[in-house]
Amino acid sequence: VQKQIVLPTQVEVMAPTRDPVVTLITCYPYLVDTHRLVVIGELR
Repeated sequence: VQKQIVLPTQVEVMAPTRDPVVTLITCYPYLVDTHRLVVIGELR
């Protein structure tokens, strides 16, 4: 599992991958929404 906080303009976190993964993207921090929390998990 990978976790990272990125700017809304950093769309490379949504780029296709060779391995099957699931990506969760949500606004961060709560009620401020200046960044995005990205969690990437490997599918088994």
